[in-house]
Amino acid sequence: MEGRSATQQVDARTATGRLQRGILFEFAAYESDKLGEQWRETHDHRRYKLGLPATGRPRAGYVWHPRRLPDGKGGWTVQKERYEPGGGGDGAAYAEAYRRYVGGASYYALCGWLNTHGYLTVRGNPWSVQVLTRYMDSGFAAGLLRVHDTKCTCEHTNNCPNHIFIPGAHEELIAPELWQQYQEERARRGRRMPPGSVKPLYPLTNLAKCDHCRGTAPVESGERKGLDGRKQLIRGYSYCCGRRSVTSTHGCSGFWVRRSIVEADLYDWIAREAAAGFDAAPAVPHQRPTEQDDRVRAAKERVRLQTTLDKLAAGLTRLRADHAINPDDYAEGEYESARDRIKEQQNVTTALLEKVAGAEATPDRADFEPLIFGLAQEWDSLLNAEKNALLKQLVRRVTFRRHDGGDVVVAIHPLWEPDPWAGGDETSSLAEAPEG
Repeated sequence: MEGRSATQQVDARTATGRLQRGILFEFAAYESDKLGEQWRETHDHRRYKLGLPATGRPRAGYVWHPRRLPDGKGGWTVQKERYEPGGGGDGAAYAEAYRRYVGGASYYALCGWLNTHGYLTVRGNPWSVQVLTRYMDSGFAAGLLRVHDTKCTCEHTNNCPNHIFIPGAHEELIAPELWQQYQEERARRGRRMPPGSVKPLYPLTNLAKCDHCRGTAPVESGERKGLDGRKQLIRGYSYCCGRRSVTSTHGCSGFWVRRSIVEADLYDWIAREAAAGFDAAPAVPHQRPTEQDDRVRAAKERVRLQTTLDKLAAGLTRLRADHAINPDDYAEGEYESARDRIKEQQNVTTALLEKVAGAEATPDRADFEPLIFGLAQEWDSLLNAEKNALLKQLVRRVTFRRHDGGDVVVAIHPLWEPDPWAGGDETSSLAEAPEG
């Protein structure tokens, strides 16, 4: 099959045609490279000559005065582009965020503090840990611009860790000393622990999820008065919605439940599953023929459907090739009708294949019974990290949903049952582009 240009008549069957096609490709690559170089020069001019970010847009804590503004008459008025510290206490709030971080506060706590006091991102969204981290690391509040190191020769500048800070033309919100302290504290906290050195503290670490927003449900500490009247810190007192803790009511209605209640419900579920498996077990285990096993049948059906899908793809390729070479052999609409029929069969077969693949991947409950029995018998003697490791082999997640009356319902999603969250988004953060 020969490729044909929609805009340039090139006969690639001849030497001259192939040369002409190569020249056109090289010119296209040249134009693309030239545009890329011009944009790079424009960005460098803004950064190094004007002291402005590569792209003009609002920045948290500042009022952006763009270079062009509509004049109300269908035209534009031009002014000097600049960033000025925002009024209404915005700049002071973000400077306070740096001071609190240096003082020991976490990004998690800073997000809650900013959102609670009404300080949102420039897009009007609640602050999340990822967005606030990128903003504070950018150094924009310190009067700096974060740019890719010119000595680095890599092509993927966005993900490259080799960045430097250069002075910007805007007024800083924080003093250089505070910025230096922030960087030192950031580096101290950013030192990674060796793999495997951090053990789960609780049985449901990384398993607890909020059923409202499908985000993580971390453990939080609580305070209670002791016999002497003084407050005492109780670590790991309750589970709560992580998004609600960070964004207040902006992100999720959330829930709150004591950890002791959750783990009691969890053990009751394990005991019930162990008892159900024991009662259902026959006195003499019977052997099921392989051909009657659902997963074996699903595997055979998957192979058959995949073969059909491959044949349809090959048939569509042949149809397109034949139509490209012999377009006059097809009556009006005949090619389109045949193509659409094949695509429709592909869609139906693909849907069936996905369904069969899910049935094949779903394990049998009997495979988990030894683990369930052992966990039920040894629950009280196991460490929390050991419980967590075993539970991850049994369940996908443990979810929490608060009803209108205030009661929190705990639901457990075992691995041998279809995933209730299949096809949905399971996330623990608010995805957003950098604000700084």
